[in-house]
Amino acid sequence: MSAGTPHLLRRVGAAFACVALAGCMLTSATPPMRVLDHSARGPSRAEGLVVFLHGLGDDAGSFARRGVVDVVHRQGWDAVAVGSHFGFYRGFTLVERLQQDVVGPARAMGYRRLWLVGVSMGGFGALSYAEAHPADIDGLVLVAPYLGEAEVLAEARAGNTAWRPGDLASMEIGRERKSREILAWLMEQTRSEHGMPIFLGYGTRDRNADSHRWLARLLPPNRVYARAGAHKWTVWAPLLAELLPSALAGPRAGGAT
Repeated sequence: MSAGTPHLLRRVGAAFACVALAGCMLTSATPPMRVLDHSARGPSRAEGLVVFLHGLGDDAGSFARRGVVDVVHRQGWDAVAVGSHFGFYRGFTLVERLQQDVVGPARAMGYRRLWLVGVSMGGFGALSYAEAHPADIDGLVLVAPYLGEAEVLAEARAGNTAWRPGDLASMEIGRERKSREILAWLMEQTRSEHGMPIFLGYGTRDRNADSHRWLARLLPPNRVYARAGAHKWTVWAPLLAELLPSALAGPRAGGAT
């Protein structure tokens, strides 16, 4: 299905974040994004909407192909999958476009609950959006998420709860500043009993498993799911099948009304 046909995502566009990932895809970030609309057809609409953000080198269709969209539908929620390829991150437009073209219209259409689900690079995209517009989002599901620049992440992990991001206002907009903003926001959320609900899933042999274990220690144990395996869909799909029912069944918290 093309981005021009679904009723919700006709206007979906580009991307904001700013992550440097090895092997970047030099793909055009010209709007509109390719978006797959998996919302229910008929006179009634689900109360909640899940917005899926895929990883580097992946595509929006992966969630349906792997049966993850079916998991969402079984919870009585609608879903959309956004073609948020690396060009949108590289172009610093992901957050802006998601707000204008996906999240804002979804709220206007009557969705009362909205969760972002990000896999790998999409996890960083979900965090980027939630940090910029926390009132828009009711919760996050992060699977094998990229958490930012390695040097900044190492600094935050070493500093633990005492870590502070530094003088962000004096930094140029770029990878380091965005990583610091995201990690500072993430740690603030995990320290507060009223923070945004965040669920984490990862493979124990993932290439970034050390950073995932660090984040896991900051989260309530019942929001962390781990499986044996590496950075691949054979691990992520079963994780999402476990994570999503728990996440979406919880009470509304942390988002817009």
